[in-house]
Amino acid sequence: MIDLSLAKGFAAIALNGEVCNHYSLAKKHKMRCVFASVFFDFYLKGIIKRSDGKYVISNSIEEMEPYEQYVYELLREEPSKALQQWINTISKVSYKVCSKLEGFLVEDLMDQNLMNDVSDLLECDMFYTTAGINIRKYRTVPEQYQFELEALRAEVLEEGMISDEAIILLWLLDQSHKLNDVFSKSEIERLSNIKDHLYKTNSLAQEVIPLQIKAILLNGWVRFLKGKKRLFQTKIGMGVAFIFPGLEREQSIFIDTEQWFADKGSRLTQTVALLESKGHICKIKSFGQVSLVEVDNVLYELIPEAVTVNRIPIHGVRLRRYRM
Repeated sequence: MIDLSLAKGFAAIALNGEVCNHYSLAKKHKMRCVFASVFFDFYLKGIIKRSDGKYVISNSIEEMEPYEQYVYELLREEPSKALQQWINTISKVSYKVCSKLEGFLVEDLMDQNLMNDVSDLLECDMFYTTAGINIRKYRTVPEQYQFELEALRAEVLEEGMISDEAIILLWLLDQSHKLNDVFSKSEIERLSNIKDHLYKTNSLAQEVIPLQIKAILLNGWVRFLKGKKRLFQTKIGMGVAFIFPGLEREQSIFIDTEQWFADKGSRLTQTVALLESKGHICKIKSFGQVSLVEVDNVLYELIPEAVTVNRIPIHGVRLRRYRM
């Protein structure tokens, strides 16, 4: 595995599963978090320095990668600000800037064979397949994706000092709403205590933890999405998503297996074979009446189901996103 910089490591996590060449409010917010990761990467490398309560852009003479050079030139327009002012500026980064930064980073990761683009899992959904919709998404190479996650988990959850890079990465994951993809519910409860301790003992944590990357127009929408996400994590909410998958389409996908498998082993084998034939990378995490399968770095429950279309029952399985 490759030891990536903060910015590229975060991008490998944040962009996994994101739709290519399409911008939603959520993706725009994530790209602003990626922009912030480049800013803090400069800080870790000494290109940005703290001086008299401000973060100052120095005149760097070192060779930079294209995405770094692009962000560096934008930051140099106002080279000295307090950290909160820098974050306010990053919160207003335009779609054009986000798109260009995405292009630089994705090209870099693809050149290193750490990311590729594949068909979205939605294309396996029976109702999307019949509509002839073509969607592509980014997929980080599973080995690199797990390497990034496990390195952070080991540093944060085990006893010992936590580096500035890990503190910043935790904050970035929190701001981009990706903590649930890295830590389980019980671990997130532990993180709350860990962050409290860091805030009391680490000067950088005292500055970074209270910061928020947000834009006025996104606030109401983000609050709605958070509330909707919390609802679907409850038992009642998961049932609603199961019955009305259109409410949370990317979390609940119906795959037509073309036959009824009474045997759970055959059902799992055939479903995985179908997904792999579409170019998805699958890993079976647990086997049972409801198996767990990791598809392109995302964990799903595999639930037998039948739907009725024009009074005809169609047997298959529903892939429902599983929360640790």
